[in-house]
Amino acid sequence: MPTETTSISILIVEDDASFALELEMLIQDIGYQVAGVADSAASALEEIYSKRVDFILMDVDIKGKMTGLELGKKIRPIKIPILYITSFGTKEHYEEAQKSNIVGYLVKPIDKYTLQTAISLAVGQLFAALKDGKQLSADEFLFEEYLFLKKDSVYHKVAERDIMLVEGSDDYVKIRLFDGRSFILRKTLQIMERALSEALFIRVHRSYLINVTAIEQLDTQDNLLLVGDTAIPLSRKRRLELEKLIRKVE
Repeated sequence: MPTETTSISILIVEDDASFALELEMLIQDIGYQVAGVADSAASALEEIYSKRVDFILMDVDIKGKMTGLELGKKIRPIKIPILYITSFGTKEHYEEAQKSNIVGYLVKPIDKYTLQTAISLAVGQLFAALKDGKQLSADEFLFEEYLFLKKDSVYHKVAERDIMLVEGSDDYVKIRLFDGRSFILRKTLQIMERALSEALFIRVHRSYLINVTAIEQLDTQDNLLLVGDTAIPLSRKRRLELEKLIRKVE
C-alpha cells in the first residue's frame, strides 16, 4: 500500500539570489524540503499552483508588481502559512502582514537556529493536528486528511489513510504506518481518537485505535483481531460490534 510521508516542503520567495541560496541551504540543513525558490510574486504563484507547498518563507519586499505582503493577501484563501522575513521591521509592515496567513516575522540577518526555532514553533502550532487535546480546524491550517508528526525535530506530513494503527500506553502513543515506519508521540490514545477521522478509525481495545482498512482477520472463536502482524484481543461485546460492521460471506 502506498504511503505518503515526507518532511514539510517550504517555498522560498526572495529576490536576493545570494540570500535565497543561503536560506535554501539552511532549510535543507534543518531537515526540511525546499519546494522551490521564487524571486517575484509571478514566479511564486507558478510554484504554488504547480507543486506541493506546505509552508512559505517570504521576503516582505520582492521585485515585480506585487510585494511579498500583497502576495500574502492574494493567496490567503489557499491557507498556506507564511513566515515573513525583512531587512527592517515596521509597525506598518506587521499590520499589513496580519491580513495574510502569517505565522511569524523574522528580521535579517537570520541564522540557522533562529530559523529552525521559528519554523518549528509555527509548524508545531499550526500543523501538529493536536492542540490542547483538540483537533485543529481547517481555518487553523490543518491539511484535511493529513497529520504532521514530529520525529527528530522535523515534522513529517502523513496521510491519515496510511496510518495502520495507534497503540497507546499511559501518556504516549506509537503510530504505525503501513510501510513499517512509526512515530512516538507524547499524547494519549483519547486525544488521537479525537484527532483522527471517525469514518476511518475505530477504537477496538483500551490500548488500540485501528484503521478499518487494516483488518486482516477477525477470529470469532478466540475473540482476536489481526491488524497487520498484530493480534489484538477483543471483548465478546466488541467482537460482536465489529461483526456487524464487516461484510461477511458465509
